[in-house]
Amino acid sequence: MFPDKVDRLVIDGVVDVPNDYYTANWKTNLLNTDDTLKWFFKDCLNAGSQKCPFYESSTDAIAERLNNLYASIIRAPVPVRTSISYGIIDYARLRQTIFNALYSPFAKWATLATGLANLEARNGTVLYQMLEEDPFSCSCDPLEHAFDSVGEAQTTIACNDGDVVPSGLEEAEKHYRETIEVSEWGSLWAGLRTECGAWPRIPKTFFRGPIAGNTSYPILLIGNTADPVTPLHAAHVVSKGFPGSVVLSQDSAGVSDDSSSGFSG
Repeated sequence: MFPDKVDRLVIDGVVDVPNDYYTANWKTNLLNTDDTLKWFFKDCLNAGSQKCPFYESSTDAIAERLNNLYASIIRAPVPVRTSISYGIIDYARLRQTIFNALYSPFAKWATLATGLANLEARNGTVLYQMLEEDPFSCSCDPLEHAFDSVGEAQTTIACNDGDVVPSGLEEAEKHYRETIEVSEWGSLWAGLRTECGAWPRIPKTFFRGPIAGNTSYPILLIGNTADPVTPLHAAHVVSKGFPGSVVLSQDSAGVSDDSSSGFSG
């Protein structure tokens, strides 16, 4: 908001603030999401069968194997019981698990490949545990949960920052259709806007920019070529508003800097 006061600044995980974020559409977030899944297939192929249990002889074959697994789980979800919880791996949970893993190749892709291979054999434990949360405990340490991820925080920030979203089924269906045209993962992403349809209509002072200005030093914006939710496109959009800024394109998958190959080592 005060670009003239910016000293040295690097931004990654950039969103299209002026055209998509403040409008509460959030569709351009998914411009590269399908490419991120393809990158998983490519990394698995390059890693070979020793490092990627979901390996096949080509990326198309890996994609077909995943589609066959989808069909199998739609027909017959897999029950799971772990040491702390229980549930089922159905199509919805399988898709959510894969989508979450697209954010963090280095941390999650090797585990995802193992989980997918196990699920083919009707063992869903590894995949189930990728979304499993430990039962809440409180040791009275005020810092114990200081960095916990709270899902409601995303809704609060997004709905307050964005335009008022009309409520009603027709509006939600329209947004859903438009979002799945951008990416196959739109069915999961569209719910973010739907949540804002019921957000309280309290008076708000909106900041709408301009998202532009002359900074004391040029800004460096970083984007990955296969980022699932903060695409490289957004970094170029924002860069146009800041004279002298530079976009660094990193040829990798994942969100922001957590984007190394998941099958390295």
